[in-house]
Amino acid sequence: MRKIQWLRVSFAKCLMVKEHFIADLQRLVRRLDIEEPKHKNKTSDAKHASATLQKFFTLGIKMINVHIFETEVHFLNLRGGVEMSISLSVPKWLLPVLSILSLVVAFIFGTVSNASATINYGEEVAAVANDYVGSPYKYGGTTPKGFDASGFTQYVYKNAATKLAIPRTSAAQYKVGKFIKQSALQRGDLVFYATGAKGKVSFVGIYNGNGTFIGATSKGVKVVKMSDKYWKDRYIGAKRVIK
Repeated sequence: MRKIQWLRVSFAKCLMVKEHFIADLQRLVRRLDIEEPKHKNKTSDAKHASATLQKFFTLGIKMINVHIFETEVHFLNLRGGVEMSISLSVPKWLLPVLSILSLVVAFIFGTVSNASATINYGEEVAAVANDYVGSPYKYGGTTPKGFDASGFTQYVYKNAATKLAIPRTSAAQYKVGKFIKQSALQRGDLVFYATGAKGKVSFVGIYNGNGTFIGATSKGVKVVKMSDKYWKDRYIGAKRVIK
C-alpha cells in the first residue's frame, strides 16, 4: 500500500511539474513575441531565443513524460497484482537536468515577473524614443514613416512598456499628467514649447536627460539641447504622465 501511495504522489508531482514547465514556456514565448523589435537584428535575436527555449523546454517535458509513463504503468500493474521489471528509480541524469531547468525557469521568470516592479518606465520611454532618431518629419504623421511632434510622443508612449495612450495633440497632452519643474525633469517626461503663437503650446518632446529632449522637429526626429536659444526662449513647461 505504501508503494502504491508513493506512486500516486510521484505521478501527481510529475504532472504538476510538467504543467508548470509548459505554462512557463508559453508565458516566455508570449513575452518575446509581444513587442515586434524595431531593428532586424533584434527580431532575429528574439526569434532565436524563442526557438532555443522551446527546444530546451521540450526536452525537459519529454523527460518528465517518460517518468510519468513509467510511474503510471508500474502503478497499474501493482493494482493488478503484477510486478514488471520497469525501473521506478529516477535516472541519474534526470534530476540534475530537471534541477537545471528549474533554476533557469526561476531565474528567467523571477526576473520577468519583477520587471514591472523594477523597471524605470521613464528610462524605457526615452530609450524607445532614441530608436526613432532620424525618422522623417511629416505634418500630421503618427508612424515611423513620418512624425509630427505630438504624433511622435503619442506613438512612443503607446509602443513603449508603458502602453500608455496619451492625447493626439501637444495642447491636449499638456493637459494630462503632473506638472514638473525643469530642475526636476527625469527621462521620459514630456516637455512643451510654444513654437507658434507666443505662450501657446504647439510642440512637445520627450526629455532624454542631460538637458536634452527627443522630438519630431521640422528636420525630423532628433536630439535637441534645451539650452539652445530657440528652444530656451519658447519653453512652456513639463508634465510627467507616468505614475
